[in-house]
Amino acid sequence: MPCIAEPALIELIALSISCPTALFEFLNAWPKDYLTEPLKHLVLISQKMPKHRVWPTFRPQRHTLRDASIMNIVRGILPLYPSIEIEHVHESLYMPLLPTTNVHIMGLVDPRQIVMASKQWQNRITKLMLSVQKQYKQPQYSPWNDNDIRNLCNAITLLPKLQELHLSIKYEAMIDGMLMTLVSAITNSTITNLNIHFIYPTSWDEQMLMKLLEWLSHGSVENIVLNNLAFSNNSAIPSILSKAFKTSSTLKSIALTLWNNPTSFTKVQITRDEIVHNTFYKKPLSTDATNDALLPMESNESTIYHLEMRNELIPDILSMSNTELIPSMYKLILHGNGLQDEGIIALSRILPKCKYLRRLELVDQGITDVGAKVLATILKQCPALEKVILDRNNIESDGALALCKNLSSLRHLSLSGNPVAARGVKKILLLMAMSNIPFTTTVDLSHCIPSKYDQTMCHASSLQLPPFRRCIV
Repeated sequence: MPCIAEPALIELIALSISCPTALFEFLNAWPKDYLTEPLKHLVLISQKMPKHRVWPTFRPQRHTLRDASIMNIVRGILPLYPSIEIEHVHESLYMPLLPTTNVHIMGLVDPRQIVMASKQWQNRITKLMLSVQKQYKQPQYSPWNDNDIRNLCNAITLLPKLQELHLSIKYEAMIDGMLMTLVSAITNSTITNLNIHFIYPTSWDEQMLMKLLEWLSHGSVENIVLNNLAFSNNSAIPSILSKAFKTSSTLKSIALTLWNNPTSFTKVQITRDEIVHNTFYKKPLSTDATNDALLPMESNESTIYHLEMRNELIPDILSMSNTELIPSMYKLILHGNGLQDEGIIALSRILPKCKYLRRLELVDQGITDVGAKVLATILKQCPALEKVILDRNNIESDGALALCKNLSSLRHLSLSGNPVAARGVKKILLLMAMSNIPFTTTVDLSHCIPSKYDQTMCHASSLQLPPFRRCIV
């Protein structure tokens, strides 16, 4: 067995650590001379840009790309990354890359950038994430026209290493043939993971469906997510697509949102082992309301086990409590739905019914101490609950402490990005240090303390906690 030098061994171990906090704790524990040059540069760039996430992925910001001193350090860390995420194409054109470095194009909105990117990194691009809109509110972005969509379709077929495609398409109606052109481009590409979200319900004809089925049968596709589609016979789609698993050796999952009519849609999740499809209905907020709410109201197909809604308004969450489908739910994920404390109080009438709920995420909801204290009381009635994530809310010291006191049976509680401040973190650490009471295994309080000095002091205190208790500061 060949002997591995100590710095190389440290680098191998470092590459296996996905948590940024844990990685830099590991690296800072070693004398500088024990680190490889790329790891030295990684520590240096984390010190130069303490607010910039540099691990496990690296996405240079615009000001970083314009700073020659920072870019010199970036050259040194490139061997650690199999791929680099690029958001600002024009500023990144001359960024030095290793021959083996792949490129992930992230969050493009301007059609001119996709042409530029495909020319510059044609043989490097493995992931493409972009938004296609006919009109932007921001004047600096160019709207997409039919010719731009054709250019995108050409790029999809010509990128030899493209594996992931994430598209958000905001066209009320695509012109005849253009949607088929897009479907043909995708099915003639090297893509293995596809995610398309049509902002408006979009009709697919039988020819497109046949094209998709042929691709599933003979291509190397693994995972597909298609949102807001409409077929002439939606009810037949789950069984038709499930047959594709019998002819494909690579397919792992298909997720669809199918619009049945203006007031109902069906969510379908297909794997090799099961088909789960739930039909949801939109319901007016009141008898005088003219617009339907966007909340899935009830299902007449099967039980809800996993409900996930991101960046969708939930104007009538109380109505969920009337359904008999909620008690079997084991995962509830709500991100950016504008619940506020009022929504949490309404949600508190539903959660005690979820006796099998294991994971709850209420991220970026504007929750304050009021809502946090309500959750602290109500969630005790969910005996199976293991993980609660309340990141990026407005929970301060009192609310955070109430959650920690009342939810001591959790395996993981995350309050990352809340204004808990040093005072609140110290109180929580003191509570965790009391080894005579049961307590959550892990509490995540990262990005809760603005002061670097206070953060360092609290981190030092967290290292003195009893075994099997961990606080991320």
